[in-house]
Amino acid sequence: PRGSVTAIVIGGIGVLLSGILLLGFVLFGKQASTYSRCLSGANTIAAQQACQNQFIHSVEQVTP
Repeated sequence: PRGSVTAIVIGGIGVLLSGILLLGFVLFGKQASTYSRCLSGANTIAAQQACQNQFIHSVEQVTP
């Protein structure tokens, strides 16, 4: 009884977090993939910063 309510609450939180992560992946999956490829070729701090700026700009394009 009390333990089952706790289990339901924990399960609900898990489902909610999974849904949020899935939504993030659907919305920003392409940008994250591009960012990852950019970082793998970035050999300097400046190149890494350029990748980050590019990622931020691409995310801003998707979000209203």
